[in-house]
Amino acid sequence: MDVEEEDFIEVPEEIRQHAMEGRFRYHAYGSSTYAFPNDDIEQSCDEEIYQSSLMLCGGTHHLAPVADALSVPGSRVLDLGTGTGLWSLEMGDKYPNAKFLGIDISPIQPTLVPQNVKFLVADIEQDLDVDKSCYDYLHIRHTIHAIKDKSKLIKDVYRLLKPGGWVEFHGLDHIPHCDDNSPAPDIPYAIGDLAEYLTTGIKQCSGTDFNAITHVASMMALAGFDGVTSDVRKLPLGGWPQDATMRRCGLHTLSVFLRGLRGKCARAMGPNGLQWREEEIEAFLILCRRDAGDPRYHTWFPYHIVCGRKPFVSNL
Repeated sequence: MDVEEEDFIEVPEEIRQHAMEGRFRYHAYGSSTYAFPNDDIEQSCDEEIYQSSLMLCGGTHHLAPVADALSVPGSRVLDLGTGTGLWSLEMGDKYPNAKFLGIDISPIQPTLVPQNVKFLVADIEQDLDVDKSCYDYLHIRHTIHAIKDKSKLIKDVYRLLKPGGWVEFHGLDHIPHCDDNSPAPDIPYAIGDLAEYLTTGIKQCSGTDFNAITHVASMMALAGFDGVTSDVRKLPLGGWPQDATMRRCGLHTLSVFLRGLRGKCARAMGPNGLQWREEEIEAFLILCRRDAGDPRYHTWFPYHIVCGRKPFVSNL
């Protein structure tokens, strides 16, 4: 077993399975009660929103200044909550001297991978070996909202990094924003209601904070990270932006929204969340799809990129 794999508990093959709830498929490993499915539709949505995030970042895979460190042979990168592994695969091609380890609770990563990329099924809330400080860079994208104990995870990240190593979080604040009063505050808007319902329902069914990314910067500073930066960019919903790149981002976001909406709401609004009946959920989602595709509404969501470095001398 390579040294990267020794940092985590290997999952026996017999429990590399999935759980079915109604027509949706979920992970079946670990302590996490992750609120969303891991089926083909959800995987496709995750990869599409990832492409939108690359557009928002000018095509770069990271904002943390790690290019020089990752050019050193044997440098190590940990991708927590890797999902389908797309970021690790692309970064592995970009930095062939670095070794990439992506972990996730769902066994949905490819088996044919570059020599410098590996994937493991593990639960980052219980399987991290925090006694080792051996990583040059940690990447955590669209995952912090699924973590129950955010403070513990950030402390674990701090311990896993080498002195001088960087961590980079990406995530959405799911509260819709608008710069031109569309819709007006007195106009019913299902997307705003949806954000409130999902935030409440996810808290009830999984005990996590759907908008946790908004707290990461302050928590990193408390954990002892240096140079913490929080870069917030606008992720549009729909094809309303005049800028061509932002319009493409918005159309990707709309596609993800429409295709993944029912799966996103299954647990949060169902028996373990808001306890809505099936027909109540479907009736409400009709309104959500209507408002999401309405070109009169110029909605965007704050996309957060939070970076910080472990100091060479501890601040704690």
